[in-house]
Amino acid sequence: VLVVATETTARMVAARRQVALHGASDALARLDALTDDLFGSALQTLTATRLDAPCVAYVRWPEAEGAPVLMGGFPCGDTEQFGAALARALQGQAERFEALARGEPVHLPGLLSWQSPDHPEPVTDVLLLPVRHAGEAALQCIAFGLNPRVPLGAGYQRFLQSLADELSSAIQRGESAQAHQRAFAERDNLLQHAPMAIAVLSGPDQTFTLVNPHYCRITGRSKERLLGNTYVGAFPELVDTPWPAIAKNVYLTGERYVSPETLIPLDFGRGGLEDRWFQFNLEPMRDLHHRLTGLTALAHDVTEQVQARTALERSAAERQTLLDRL
Repeated sequence: VLVVATETTARMVAARRQVALHGASDALARLDALTDDLFGSALQTLTATRLDAPCVAYVRWPEAEGAPVLMGGFPCGDTEQFGAALARALQGQAERFEALARGEPVHLPGLLSWQSPDHPEPVTDVLLLPVRHAGEAALQCIAFGLNPRVPLGAGYQRFLQSLADELSSAIQRGESAQAHQRAFAERDNLLQHAPMAIAVLSGPDQTFTLVNPHYCRITGRSKERLLGNTYVGAFPELVDTPWPAIAKNVYLTGERYVSPETLIPLDFGRGGLEDRWFQFNLEPMRDLHHRLTGLTALAHDVTEQVQARTALERSAAERQTLLDRL
């Protein structure tokens, strides 16, 4: 009977952990990658795993001689003791630092005395699991306070490793998305202050999502008229020209387009179309996953140069005609 009860308990624990892991995985998949508190938000998804992971902390450890830095913890508001205990246990511990750097787990028995609401016994033991594929950042690990009623066997450690993998993947996705967002913000700032005309058009309809003052000036459109409008909506006089199809092709194929000096009649609101000469590039844009998201238009109004060259050529032709008549 004892054997049957033990086997049944083991199966129940395994099933509970599997359900908890699926719940955490689903919650992490729905995590807002651009949240201000990425670490805290990710760790708060662990409610379903609280029985086997009563307290969790995400830790960065820049160097063996220094103290680890607590990036976030679960439960929220109960991590000060955890963070302080980790700092005391790990600061200057080169052997533990090197073990984590090699990808090895580090077990810290008796580190804590934290009272979990799920057990009468305090949580005392901690398992540190290195974060896999942490990129170029400092050494990172996830610290799990252990269930005081369950010994740290192979099955328990595998469960915690799976949980650590899910957490680290979600946090890396979030950090990557936030880095991408920062890069886009820096790019937009540069484009706004660039000394040439630039616009960003997004999506299959080529909707204007960024225009700088130079672009507004050379096209005779205000920022308010362009932003949120499509290419053909902003330039209805070009609907029956090749330019909408050219822009569409850049979005669909990912192939850049570089124009020679090109005559484009535009409506500047002065009672008719006015001839303008442009040189422009249409550059495809891609997101974090290399999917095409739109295009960047870089334009240069060369009307004055073309008109000056044309006048010079006309003058030269007229002079040659006079010379031929002599």
